[in-house]
Amino acid sequence: MFSCYIGYVAAIDDEYHAERIKAVIPNDRSVPVDVIPYAFPLMPKMLHVKPKVGEAVLILILNEESKNAQRFYIGPIISQPQKMDYDGYASLSATKMLGGGLSSPEQSVDNMPLSAKIFPKDDEIAVMGRKNSEIILGDDDIRLRCGVRVTSDSNSDVTLNGKSQTLLNDSKFSDGTIRTAPSFIKLKYHTDPLTTVPNPGDINPHTTTLSTATIVADKINLISPNGDGGFGLSGEEEAITDKKMKDIIERAHRLPYGDVLCEFLSLFLKMYMNHVHAYPGLPPLPGDPDSANFWAKFMPNKNMLEDKLLSKDVRIN
Repeated sequence: MFSCYIGYVAAIDDEYHAERIKAVIPNDRSVPVDVIPYAFPLMPKMLHVKPKVGEAVLILILNEESKNAQRFYIGPIISQPQKMDYDGYASLSATKMLGGGLSSPEQSVDNMPLSAKIFPKDDEIAVMGRKNSEIILGDDDIRLRCGVRVTSDSNSDVTLNGKSQTLLNDSKFSDGTIRTAPSFIKLKYHTDPLTTVPNPGDINPHTTTLSTATIVADKINLISPNGDGGFGLSGEEEAITDKKMKDIIERAHRLPYGDVLCEFLSLFLKMYMNHVHAYPGLPPLPGDPDSANFWAKFMPNKNMLEDKLLSKDVRIN
């Protein structure tokens, strides 16, 4: 038979890395923490969720009459989604949504601006990170998101991350402002096929789309440890430091725009095959329309050529 309590997480160190914790329940008030029995997680090891010191957990004790009764825990107890990073036991915050809670709930995320885009919907399944990362499973839709929410210092007001940064002398936007976005990967199966041709009967696999994979971020890097430069990456270095990321952004190759590159080569070949010289060794005649068209479109300066042909935001090695 199990006894059930709400416990205060007093210690989370475990020399055997078994995810055990020590939580204080009413019967432990005068007992030193090091004497309190470990509580073992009821969540399987395949899902890593460990409470923080000071949070609340549900403690289950098997055969409490025994001195060495086995304890289990479920938690941490999080009252509302805006408290995901930390919900304290001592402040009575974690237990406020339970029966007999002694503090008032904060405003519902449903009443916050754009909350529908910040948190999972009722009919979705999600794995939520502590702060700002999550995996959401929707209807024929999977999203891996990071940086979607901005939480205030009070940890109670959550808004959509829509930061804007003003960068001088940037021609990408007429007002000089770069709009940053959260990073996410979206996998989608389209039950209604997407088509890019007017003829519904066209079953060409390149014009009829049933599944899509989309990556969105300020900078997108496609890096192989065996590629050019390598960047010192290996299987054990999945957590790339900011310093390493800056090195990748600065040294990896900018990905070409395929359609613009084809246009460049087409105009170049047309100019090369059709240009006219007054005499051998002289430049093309000023009136040569192919040369003039190629020059005007691609060749005013080296930087313009690179910016026309190469992405600023997608890099490979």
